[in-house]
Amino acid sequence: VEKFGIKITVVEPGFFRTDLLDAHNIRWVSKVIEDYAPEGKAEDMWSQYHGTQPGDPAKLGDALVKIAAMQNPLLGLGLAGFVGTYGATAFVGRHLFSLLRGLPIALAAVTIGLLAVGHSLWGVAAMMVVWGTLNSAVPVAWSTWLSKGIRDEPESGGGLMVATIQLAIMLGAGFGGLLLGHLSIAAPFIGSAVLLVSASVAVGGAHPPRD
Repeated sequence: VEKFGIKITVVEPGFFRTDLLDAHNIRWVSKVIEDYAPEGKAEDMWSQYHGTQPGDPAKLGDALVKIAAMQNPLLGLGLAGFVGTYGATAFVGRHLFSLLRGLPIALAAVTIGLLAVGHSLWGVAAMMVVWGTLNSAVPVAWSTWLSKGIRDEPESGGGLMVATIQLAIMLGAGFGGLLLGHLSIAAPFIGSAVLLVSASVAVGGAHPPRD
């Protein structure tokens, strides 16, 4: 649809305080599918969230209007990825362990910074561009470290790294969900920053591979 002057931005909002779960707007069915029976009734699962959803629909509406007014909102992230990858490639030869230690610290700072500028859409956009730059540099450092540390079995090392990343995503999602559900929206950000700093400390205690 670009030829018609139409831009598309996909937004995946979370749980917002609306009347969707109100008794006047939803009808619960009594039939239970056997495969899902151990999970309990949908009514019992979802009705408890009515009126307690963390998202503010008014703020969402304001953010969507601002996003619609932005020119190519995702272009900045794309350029940030290029800059991060190119920059890491230029420095990784001489400063590999500095990148491995420094990138998690920088990402932690940006993560906390997102909380500080959360009231400003443009502030969040700027932080996301910085985050995209740093995040794109991380795989370059990881891959270089892997090629130096496991030279004799690069395929096995690559598979191990992919498996580790997938495990980290799964555990991170679960841990973040617990923090969000039991504490606050800010808790997952703070928890992420703590994990990033811990990763930097762990790398600091490691011995660089010999050339």
